[in-house]
Amino acid sequence: MWGEGGSSAGGETAQAGHQTATLKFLNYPDWIGKDEYAAFAAANPGVTVVETALAEGGVSAISAQIAQNKGAYDFAMVGETTAAQLKAGGLLDEFDPTLVPGITNIPQTFRDIYPYGLPTDLGKVGIGYRDDKVSKPPTTWKQLFEMIPQYSGQVIFPNYDVDVLGIALLALGHDVNSGNESELDAARDLIISVKPHLKAFLSTDQGASLADKSSAIAVFYDYSYASVAPKDPAIKWSAPTEGLPAYVEGWAPLAGMKQMPQLVKFMQFHLQPKVYAGFINATSSAYLLPEAEPYIDAAIKNDPALKYDPSQNLKFYEFKGADAVKIRSQVWEQIKAA
Repeated sequence: MWGEGGSSAGGETAQAGHQTATLKFLNYPDWIGKDEYAAFAAANPGVTVVETALAEGGVSAISAQIAQNKGAYDFAMVGETTAAQLKAGGLLDEFDPTLVPGITNIPQTFRDIYPYGLPTDLGKVGIGYRDDKVSKPPTTWKQLFEMIPQYSGQVIFPNYDVDVLGIALLALGHDVNSGNESELDAARDLIISVKPHLKAFLSTDQGASLADKSSAIAVFYDYSYASVAPKDPAIKWSAPTEGLPAYVEGWAPLAGMKQMPQLVKFMQFHLQPKVYAGFINATSSAYLLPEAEPYIDAAIKNDPALKYDPSQNLKFYEFKGADAVKIRSQVWEQIKAA
């Protein structure tokens, strides 16, 4: 349960009127505003944030990392599917949004999708390609899988289970959230059939090989596209007509944490428009806080991949229960082992 007051376990007085506290944050590398940790510490003497990298591989790997180290971290940057799985496993602490007044400035749509903590950004999975290498770009996920052998050794996939399974399910005409064993087996077989032609499954920097021209196509995220496209007009974005897997991610408090007063301070600090804009400018992600827009780089605000349009065919991930998670984890292991 939440700790009382502002002290950490074994905390000592840092200076008169302040208690030391360390917020242990499980996060993607560099998924924070430049100097945001230092600025928060300066505004809250005695309180620091220490970051540890999230496990690679997706929902199953991250959930296992947290389950095997219960109490080691105070909060984590996770998407709604991972958060829901953690909650079902008793690995999340309760979150009271009234403790973070600024959260009301985030549209209700995103707060409904992500009730587990502070929603921070929106992500979408699409196709990036070089138009100087790909004469006829794919407009569907089905087309993508069909053409991968033509670009053998020049295609990047993300190293994230739900995203890779999601695009294969959509290519086969199934629900991105399917927990049906036969449908997931078919998705597995489709992915394995093209695996010999993939350059790599990458956890980060999926756009780098498009930028250096070593790849022709990358299945990646809107923020990955936004990080490389402005510097190279040959890099384009395709939004497949079957739909784009989509997610809201955020900061979720973990079970056993004792730093809730400090965490809600950090959340409120993060929601200051200039601070939040710094986070978006550093990560090139799709923003959720309208008040920050005046401070967000124009290239991000106007990026076609990042813009949120309610009419877009976004397929948001959903948690479908422990049985579906078990099947999906087995299928992902089979894909990685093939």
